[in-house]
Amino acid sequence: YSNNRPSEGDQIIGKTNFAEYDGTKWVGSDFILEAGKGYIYYNSSTETNRLGFDYTPDFSSQTYSRRLLSENQPARSNSSEVWEYDATQFADNMAIVAEIENLENPEDYTIGAFVGDECRGMGKVVKDGKMMINVAGQSGEIVSFRLHNENTGEFIPLETEVHYSQRLGSLKSPKIMTAPKLSGISEIITDENDEETYYDLYGRKIEGNP
Repeated sequence: YSNNRPSEGDQIIGKTNFAEYDGTKWVGSDFILEAGKGYIYYNSSTETNRLGFDYTPDFSSQTYSRRLLSENQPARSNSSEVWEYDATQFADNMAIVAEIENLENPEDYTIGAFVGDECRGMGKVVKDGKMMINVAGQSGEIVSFRLHNENTGEFIPLETEVHYSQRLGSLKSPKIMTAPKLSGISEIITDENDEETYYDLYGRKIEGNP
């Protein structure tokens, strides 16, 4: 790729991760440029270019780790304590920038991407409540999403599904996803003479009062 300076909205997409230029710096979740690996560069005029290593973006900032081109840097692991998937089984990586409606404290959550019941990717908040999500898959598949609250261990299925493509959303115009409005624990009174019965978000009866 040439040495032209990036524009706001430009994206670099690799096999298992991606980054976007927000106008002042490159933003990405654990994004690493690795020598010998192929990347696709999408510029703001929607042109597509393969990225060579004569141009190395500067990923340094106070918020994000310094991730510069290095032959010795390890590849990003496709796993966490919650989400695990194998990106090597698929040729493409779908880059999604999303914002979750009805979600308080989005920084407390990570997100998993699924095709059916198979986990295909994961993501987390990178800037201003926006999540960057990497999804391994192929064209024609339907991708669904689940949130995980890192503090409580709670899983929440989202009400959004998307068709697999190369990329979706940007920091300036994210894909809006919707989380159900949850109040935590519901109270059901069957009769004024009966004891109160409590259920969790998944309809499981809770023994005793919460």
